[in-house]
Amino acid sequence: MMPDGKLCVDLTRSDPANGTPIILYQPTRNPNQAWTFKQMSQFNPTIAPRFRVSHLY
Repeated sequence: MMPDGKLCVDLTRSDPANGTPIILYQPTRNPNQAWTFKQMSQFNPTIAPRFRVSHLY
């Protein structure tokens, strides 16, 4: 079963060489761990969007 696309960020082609984000995930062993992504800038097709990543415990 695939995750709901509305709840996921597609990082399939993430590569710092082309400006797309690489997000590292480290589990905290907390069953309620979740991540939030907030876009920090308006979409510009010539610049990869920037996201602020925060984690909830």
